[in-house]
Amino acid sequence: MFFRKLILFIFIMVPTIASSQANQSSEKINVFVDCRDCGRSFRGGNEVSYIRNEIKFVNFVRDQGVAQVHLLITKQRTGGGGGQYTLNFIGQDDLASESQELTYSSSGSATEDESRKGLLNKVKIGLLSYMTGSNALEDLSIEYAPTEEREVDPIDDNWNNWVFEVGAGTNFNGEESRKGLNMNSDFSIRRITEKWKTFIYSNYRYNRRTFVSEDSLGNKEEDIYTTERMSLFGLTARSLSSHWTLGSFIRLQSSTRDNYDLRVALTPSIEYSVFPYREHTQRQITFRYGVMNTFNNYTETTIFGKDDEFLLQQELQSSMDFTQPWGEIEARMNASSYLHDLSKNRLEFDFEIDFRISKNLSVSFSTNYAVINDQINIAAGNTTDEELLLNLRQQSTSYSYGGSIGFEITFGSIYNNVVNPRF
Repeated sequence: MFFRKLILFIFIMVPTIASSQANQSSEKINVFVDCRDCGRSFRGGNEVSYIRNEIKFVNFVRDQGVAQVHLLITKQRTGGGGGQYTLNFIGQDDLASESQELTYSSSGSATEDESRKGLLNKVKIGLLSYMTGSNALEDLSIEYAPTEEREVDPIDDNWNNWVFEVGAGTNFNGEESRKGLNMNSDFSIRRITEKWKTFIYSNYRYNRRTFVSEDSLGNKEEDIYTTERMSLFGLTARSLSSHWTLGSFIRLQSSTRDNYDLRVALTPSIEYSVFPYREHTQRQITFRYGVMNTFNNYTETTIFGKDDEFLLQQELQSSMDFTQPWGEIEARMNASSYLHDLSKNRLEFDFEIDFRISKNLSVSFSTNYAVINDQINIAAGNTTDEELLLNLRQQSTSYSYGGSIGFEITFGSIYNNVVNPRF
């Protein structure tokens, strides 16, 4: 009974408190910053923390309901390895008719400090247009630092938009009875223009686990278990219009766990976007259909008695992404089947939503489920206890699932903009 009264008290008092705070600090406009894709990419915090700490001529609030400007930021990776930020300034209440969109792009070679200062400057420019009715405008000064006047020459790119990345790493751990070693390497090649998208990515993973046991005579024995995986993924796509794209995928794979000595697949595909591709930062619904031409060479004979085979597999993929002031929705659906036997198929669903129900309450929910009937690569023979417990060999299953759910209630001061990095 006590908790029921407490919850009722919170929902009654929080709007009242927030409303009274909204009338304070009238000299500055209230701004709510909403960045769904921001992470801890800047030292000492993320993009939002840096913006709130550096801009002093507005009130940053934690309650969208009392904000006069809702700043919605979406972030995408560019072809050159940098980031492109789309800044949607959405006016609310008396500023409802004043909305605008700005973009900022950082280069792949930019440092964290250069990237965050560039983003900060673009946010300041966007906020200035909302300051005309604020007394804080009297305390602002504007500086203009032009570079030397010169003719703008066409960009001379010796690499012709090609970007290369190479990386490798290792980690290890151990104690008296066990040891572990992991090694990995990656490389990627990409070239992205308005018309063409070319991307190649390859990785190698090696995992070794060693278990030390001792018999009754004090003799030590080591049991070593290893898994290796190599994969290469390639994509080339050509824009046909603002709604259609034609392309092809190539996949190469070798995996001790998945029973592949070599797997080669080529998938010509076509994709349709319900909304123009240029609106992808706010909304996107796409459908892609392709036919995968696959050659499989197996490490061990499969449960179907195959050592190698050539197969045709059709794929239908659909995705939906909405990033709006009220929250974000992401959904994925993948369906596939082998053309020689349609009963060997797979259907996968992924759904995630972050939704702000009210100015004080937000909920999040995610789920995924897969119906699996296409595991033609399962090795024949019995599975040992070690292979089962250590996940050394892929197991047969007819389904998989996962999910999460959560909520958040926020109340208290809506004007606390202090960033304190201590401890």
